[in-house]
Amino acid sequence: MNNSMLLLVLALLVLLVAVGGKRGLSIFMSLILNSLVLMISVILMAGGFSPVWVAAVAGLLILAATIFLTNSDINVAGPAFVSAIIVMLGLLVLVLVVVIHSHAAGFGAEDSEDLEGMELLIGVRFQQIMIAASLLSTLGAIAEAAIAVAAGINELDVERDHAGIVRMGREIIGTAINTLFFGFFWRLCRIVHLVQPT
Repeated sequence: MNNSMLLLVLALLVLLVAVGGKRGLSIFMSLILNSLVLMISVILMAGGFSPVWVAAVAGLLILAATIFLTNSDINVAGPAFVSAIIVMLGLLVLVLVVVIHSHAAGFGAEDSEDLEGMELLIGVRFQQIMIAASLLSTLGAIAEAAIAVAAGINELDVERDHAGIVRMGREIIGTAINTLFFGFFWRLCRIVHLVQPT
């Protein structure tokens, strides 16, 4: 890590602690832990482990770190974690279906000049890398929506405020779906640019 990156990390730590106190320190620890999980995931994928399984396990660890380290209230963190896992598994199935049926793999002919002199036989299927990247790129939106809904429900009386809870859930999930859509749209643009049908 170069000096400027180290200074930015330290500035982030100082600002998080200054603004959030102990909660800010927990958030910083969650960022560090998530970064380590991502680095270990890349090493495992390069070492021959299935990228889809590595991404699924890494996703569970990232969600756990994000939700439990940033929320001290177990009544919020517990339901948020369970719902985030359910959504992540649903998205994993959706991503698997879309990527497999799109028949997208490899690099296009227009990329041959950029790839000249590089080894393309890396021993990992590009489809599996696309699935892993698509899954991991959605975790932030999943955790954010799960925490927002769980925190809102925890603050309201379920018996009296049922209509308000439903309305709040629809509003939050609507914005989360927009976030996920644009994340998928960006991934789709990258896939269309980088890959060609087989």
